[in-house]
Amino acid sequence: MEEQPLQVARGQQEVDEIGKLEDHPNRAFFTTATNLRDPMSVAEGLYRLGRIKSTEVEYTATQIKYETRPPIVSIMGHVDHGKTTLLDTLRQTNIAACEAGGITQSIGAFQVRVPREGGKSDELITFIDTPGHEAFAEMRKSGCSAADIIVLVISLSDGIQPQTREVISLAKSKNTPLVIAINKIDKGGDMDLIIRELSGLGVSLESEGGDVLLSKISAKHKTNVEHLLQNIQLQSLMCELYTPTQARAEITIIESKSKLVSGIVRCGTLRKGAWMVCGISFARVEKILDDRGREIDQARVSAPVAIEGFIVLPKPGNILLEVAGKHYANMFVALMRDVYGAEAQHEKYLQYLAADAQGKIYNRKPLNRVQSNSTVAFGLLIKAGTFGQLQALLKLIYALPRIDSVELIIINAEVDALDDDDITNLSARQQPGGFILFGDVENKTHMAIPSHLGFTKHDVVFHAVNWIKEQIVEHIPKDRADVVHMEAVCKSTFAASQAGRGGNAGGCFVEKGKLHVAAKNIRLIRRGETVWEGRIKELRRFKEKVSYVEEGLECGIVLDDGFAFEVGDCLQEYSIEWKEHDVDEIYQKAAAQEDEDRRLKEREQTDAVDEIDDESAELESLIHG
Repeated sequence: MEEQPLQVARGQQEVDEIGKLEDHPNRAFFTTATNLRDPMSVAEGLYRLGRIKSTEVEYTATQIKYETRPPIVSIMGHVDHGKTTLLDTLRQTNIAACEAGGITQSIGAFQVRVPREGGKSDELITFIDTPGHEAFAEMRKSGCSAADIIVLVISLSDGIQPQTREVISLAKSKNTPLVIAINKIDKGGDMDLIIRELSGLGVSLESEGGDVLLSKISAKHKTNVEHLLQNIQLQSLMCELYTPTQARAEITIIESKSKLVSGIVRCGTLRKGAWMVCGISFARVEKILDDRGREIDQARVSAPVAIEGFIVLPKPGNILLEVAGKHYANMFVALMRDVYGAEAQHEKYLQYLAADAQGKIYNRKPLNRVQSNSTVAFGLLIKAGTFGQLQALLKLIYALPRIDSVELIIINAEVDALDDDDITNLSARQQPGGFILFGDVENKTHMAIPSHLGFTKHDVVFHAVNWIKEQIVEHIPKDRADVVHMEAVCKSTFAASQAGRGGNAGGCFVEKGKLHVAAKNIRLIRRGETVWEGRIKELRRFKEKVSYVEEGLECGIVLDDGFAFEVGDCLQEYSIEWKEHDVDEIYQKAAAQEDEDRRLKEREQTDAVDEIDDESAELESLIHG
């Protein structure tokens, strides 16, 4: 029998699929990086759109002209610091009052007209509203990717908070300029402390010799809002925002829901009937809506729009690109399938190398599996109104600590309506599960939901998460609690014909409760263990049969034929109660256990590194010794 080697040599790396994409036949049509300051790039985009001929590319590049465009401003900050109220003031609508749970759970965009000095025509500013709660980090990234300027709203009374720091880090990573708006100045607070903390986070204000503009406002009372708008205009001038007068349309997606894709036109003019592509999704623009929901025929640069026409909705944060027609849209999809395939192969190879380095080549276990110690696999099917809401809900679900006896498995999570196929698919598992409808989701079902499946609909993300926790805890095996109603202790034994051969009768003293001969749940405890369970055959007091014996009295007891009492036996009447679990307590214990496991793993890794360092030092001393 051949011996198996302890370690198998790794083969040579396969052909670099990503490198081969450089020679892809469709690559030249779509993958040139967008550079709106590069006339040649703009001209090549016009050629690929079919607006000019290949022989006219260089000539068109020399004729490209630029014009200023409206700034795109994203309003960000910690939850409840007044972002939505500020947008209410800018838009002159009351949207804060109608938001579910009082927090923004989707991205909205709109344009406002700001008067210019010297009687010039009004200037347009596009504002993007993003949620402030920690659950909506992905939506904030989508909003930031489309923005030229970030207005960071900070409450004077609350100061710097976690999402404030996150926005500052996000702005630095995207190299997006900041404008600080300290809100709620009517409530009072330590302004100097906030300025010092901003300085500590690398935000150098203009008053401190830096380049970040600051406005002190009260959005509720509309105080100094004009000053904030002036600062935004000034920052946009410093950013030198220009766009080519003629270019193919590109749109940054900020939200996808139902049949609509919302975004900001970043260059060109979006026209009804245009073909747009993104990833493996493409569509003909059937309808364009402006920020007030009115249908329009075209939208210029920096305008917020909603597009109808996509069957498969693209994800927020991606770019929609205009192409010449359906043929080129199909070419683009073919290219992206090859791109995704190459990236998957590359990622698989990187994972292989990482596993090899840790000695985990063999017995690799898949993710999203039912643990061996789990008794229940709870399947969850999620339908959300928008991609942003879906991302926020999934983030909170993935952050939940693992419960040993119940494994949560997400069967499906998508932006779509709930239909009968969803009920059929989940009920076919013949295991516990549930449906969550989060946000504005249509329920198209006609079938009844089986009794073993739960159903809920929520507009607030935390209510949905709480429902999931309750469902999981409900399927944890309940704790059994035995409630003892009567106890009788055996003081002596004596022969009794009723006890049969080998059996005897026990002379017992009722120490607790009332002993009934008809009691159903009777057990006998001997030296801490249950040795008998059943019903009493005969109960006597002074040789007379009785139906019960009061507490503090003696009696004679006969159990099954052949059962023999021993002195010290304890006879109990009991009932079984099942204790409900407390949801918060269960999850607090699970979180504490995960923290302990994490610390233990870190300690083991540290010990292993120290051991290697000691061995290296010892070997080095032997070499030089």
